[in-house]
Amino acid sequence: MAKKILVLVGAGLSAGSGIPTFRTDDGDWQAGMDLQSALQINEHMGRPKARKIVWDWLRSADFSHREPTIAHEALARLDEAGSLLGVLTQNIDSPEQEAGVSPLKVWQVHGSAGETVCDRCEHERPTREILDALYGQREWSWTGGKTLAEVDAHVLHCQQWNAKKSKPCGCVIKPCVVFYGEGIDRKAWSNARSALFYADELWCVGTSLEVHPAADLPRMAVSLGKTVRVVSTGVVNIEGVKPAAWEKVTATADDAAPKLVDMVLESGGD
Repeated sequence: MAKKILVLVGAGLSAGSGIPTFRTDDGDWQAGMDLQSALQINEHMGRPKARKIVWDWLRSADFSHREPTIAHEALARLDEAGSLLGVLTQNIDSPEQEAGVSPLKVWQVHGSAGETVCDRCEHERPTREILDALYGQREWSWTGGKTLAEVDAHVLHCQQWNAKKSKPCGCVIKPCVVFYGEGIDRKAWSNARSALFYADELWCVGTSLEVHPAADLPRMAVSLGKTVRVVSTGVVNIEGVKPAAWEKVTATADDAAPKLVDMVLESGGD
């Protein structure tokens, strides 16, 4: 029987496609207090300036136009071979699916940047529509001659009609990503925890293991007697796990993932 693999991934998995990592020395988190503050849910919901900072960041990251990397394609091969239990991703893009991994096996614990939702009526729209409205040659774009407050009220507040109140909803819309101060996607976390019981190995690819609860998975895996392999070019933080209990592969995701997949497929589960 082929080995079953559960994969935890971070920003390093997508680095090969040009998406910036978040917590490295040159990552977005280090860009300044403005973004760090704007990604706090209370700040985002309460301040038009914070919302503009977040949308400027989403535009610069341009998640929707990134191609899958060699590492993503390797995971798709693992899925095709029947050895992939699932991918718990801390990323808000989804190139795993574009590479061919089943959408049912991609669990986005921090949400997805592909959709935007109203915080009150939960009406969803593609994020691309909001970006086009804010940055395209439109009347209500940031550069269309309107003030920040006017653009914010027209584009970043829900215009879905509320028949009961006979007016637009009017609540703030936000990308379907988990902001600081919000809870994680519980279903994604539950799927990963359940899959861990059936896994032979846990691979942690392109993550510093700094953000919980995802960072708890290696400790949980070791306690269950699973093999843990960590792929990273930097420092990783595995709290409460002795070095002898896990293996670190110091390499990029694009270099390491295909080799790990080949190892599993060639072994046939031995």
